[in-house]
Amino acid sequence: MAEGSANNREMFRQGKKTAVVLGYTGETGQALVKQLAKENLFSKEQKVVDFENLEEHRDAFSGHDVGFWCLGTTRAKAGVEGFKRVDHDYVLKSAEMAKAGGLKHLHFMSTMGADHRGMALVLMVNRQESRPMEAIARFLLVPVAKVFPTAITIPVESVAQAMINNAVSDKGKSVETFENKDIHSFFKDVN
Repeated sequence: MAEGSANNREMFRQGKKTAVVLGYTGETGQALVKQLAKENLFSKEQKVVDFENLEEHRDAFSGHDVGFWCLGTTRAKAGVEGFKRVDHDYVLKSAEMAKAGGLKHLHFMSTMGADHRGMALVLMVNRQESRPMEAIARFLLVPVAKVFPTAITIPVESVAQAMINNAVSDKGKSVETFENKDIHSFFKDVN
């Protein structure tokens, strides 16, 4: 890790900041929480919220410095309406509540080139649940990813680490969008 990054991390750690993570049960969320625990950058807290009744959990979104939104599902698993509810409605409502609660820095993970007509929903991950078509796609993409690592896929661990690296570096920009190539670069810059 670069010296500047180590200094940023120590200063960040001393700031005693708090974070809120949404989607910690998913693959990227698990990778993120594992890395956050390893780096010990935030004070620890855990609250479970019912997304169908978000208003009842408004206090869970108050008083945090950094938010990591890793919510998501698949159309196959949730259906079209469920997909929209999770990937749009839950994300938007929880972000609004977090902003009203004082959240200063939000990291939102989305599918590359996210579009309601999009079909490319691939992260490199060995899922615990069975998804045969995704497994076939990953199998076919592994050789492509080795030759062109930033082209169309990225490991969830890289996404999680890049989110953390960006939070720690906080460049003060109001909105930034990172594509796969940017995430790979940001991940490598501090590793």
